[in-house]
Amino acid sequence: SALLRHELAYVLGQMQMDEALPTLIKILSDDKEHVMVRHEAAEALGAIGN
Repeated sequence: SALLRHELAYVLGQMQMDEALPTLIKILSDDKEHVMVRHEAAEALGAIGN
């Protein structure tokens, strides 16, 4: 579900997992992904800071 994907993106950002960068970028650029998930992917990328 979108809510689960949102929460997973949040956790990846909080854990600052560099390994997740390609996946988060893919999610952010996917126009078909739910806006809530894309927003959290952007937040996670900011939290990782790379």
